[in-house]
Amino acid sequence: LRGRALRRLGAHAKAQEALKEVLRRRKTDVVLRNDALTDRALLVLDNGRKSLNPRDWLRGRPAELETFEVIRKDVDERRLWEQEWENLDGK
Repeated sequence: LRGRALRRLGAHAKAQEALKEVLRRRKTDVVLRNDALTDRALLVLDNGRKSLNPRDWLRGRPAELETFEVIRKDVDERRLWEQEWENLDGK
């Protein structure tokens, strides 16, 4: 976790040292060792963990932007409806 945080901050050398420390210890859990090896490889490639998941490759920004456009359109329609309703009450 510390290695990931340091890598995000741009301290690649410190991140590498943190990963080496995890791998140096003899009684480190296998899961932690595998995680450290993965992080070390990602540090070399200068990638994040999200790039490992193929589902993340398929996800894109356009879908999110379309959602915002639909929400904006709903808000505009609601505002128009409320204005028309107030005009009916005023007449």
